[in-house]
Amino acid sequence: MSRSVDLHDNPKISNAFASRLAMMASNQWVRVILMPAPYLAGNRGGERLSGEERQTILREARDRTEAGFSEVDAVLSQTGGSRLTDAGNSLGYIIVETTVDGVATLSELTWVGSLLEDQSVHPIGHSDDDRGQADCPGD
Repeated sequence: MSRSVDLHDNPKISNAFASRLAMMASNQWVRVILMPAPYLAGNRGGERLSGEERQTILREARDRTEAGFSEVDAVLSQTGGSRLTDAGNSLGYIIVETTVDGVATLSELTWVGSLLEDQSVHPIGHSDDDRGQADCPGD
């Protein structure tokens, strides 16, 4: 279960996620969300952006996402895995399935700001009878 990168010391991965990865075999698969490093979209001193300016920023984010596809695909072909995001998106994230070693290698990409685990959805204790009715404090 050797790893080329100590994930606990990696600022792009939370300590909790790194701990869960440490309990897994290096060739075990995990789904990960790659978030881009922050970038400046322009500072207007608190002024509201026009619709056209917002659309330009969204287009740039999608373009940056797609520009990262080739690097991600190269890592995944080396370490095993697949890219689940097939088109650029306005938030700039890419979802992949890869091995634990793949996570470590993806974290070395300079444009990646953070790696988040794609968490499973679990029921919160409501029965089928009360589906759609959330318990609220004070009710």
